[in-house]
Amino acid sequence: MRKIALLGMTAAVLVSLGLYATAAKEKTLTGEIVDTTCYLAKGSKGAEHKACAETCIKGGAPVGLLATDGKLYLLIAGGEADVGKKAMEAAKGLAAETVTAKGTIVKRSGMNAFAVTDVAKKAK
Repeated sequence: MRKIALLGMTAAVLVSLGLYATAAKEKTLTGEIVDTTCYLAKGSKGAEHKACAETCIKGGAPVGLLATDGKLYLLIAGGEADVGKKAMEAAKGLAAETVTAKGTIVKRSGMNAFAVTDVAKKAK
């Protein structure tokens, strides 16, 4: 009985502190695929930076999504392993393009990431 009461009290404390896991809600973001190295170091983006961004991403630079609201998100694979991997590969092939991405926002230690499950070039 004590164990049950202790578990119940622990759960109540965690809930009140907001330290419990919640299911993240899927979101859709629109923005430009950027290589985070050049973007963070020099603000490089756009069509004039496309060739460099492609080279940097192929060389291993982290891929980012510069959302239309000005926030930069580090792209990480989301969802099931195959789904997230396909979405990341798609993103890597769309440097300097405007895309629509689906996934969940992840914030940790002051950093914004987007666990991406789908990425597609935005129709004009």
